[in-house]
Amino acid sequence: MPTTGAPGNIWYPDATSPVAPLENLFLQQATSVNDALNGVTPTWTSYTPTWGATGTDPVLGNGTIIGRYAQVNKIVTYQIHLTAGSTTTFGSGLYSLSLPVAFAGELENTCLGTVVLRTNSSYHSGSAMAGSATIIFMLLNTTLMTGTAPGNFVAGRALSINGTYEVA
Repeated sequence: MPTTGAPGNIWYPDATSPVAPLENLFLQQATSVNDALNGVTPTWTSYTPTWGATGTDPVLGNGTIIGRYAQVNKIVTYQIHLTAGSTTTFGSGLYSLSLPVAFAGELENTCLGTVVLRTNSSYHSGSAMAGSATIIFMLLNTTLMTGTAPGNFVAGRALSINGTYEVA
């Protein structure tokens, strides 16, 4: 069946096709979708995540923590990167990080992203699990992250989180 390219490289039947009466409809729909998507380029916004714990909160010291997020309608995509410094203190209990915008879904067992912990010679991967509407816990392998699990979180080690979730 012959085809012709429409705006945005969407292909639809051309005038020699048996479905030629649909040509204008396909072109209109392709143009509408293309126009709608052209305006959906998210703008990244920086934010400083709060690093906490269920016991004593860690103190960043000379470590670094950066976050950014982009929101399109009710969907937020976020990134967090935390590197422990030589004066970082690690607190006690399960670690948590704040989300940039409150999460709107069910809280129990909800994965809001992926987590990678870089240690001296290895990587641990896992999930960012909703702890409340505004914080996540890091589940690495089968262990919720603390200052000592999985392995000791010490100066020079880094934690990266990327995820997407729905907001209210």
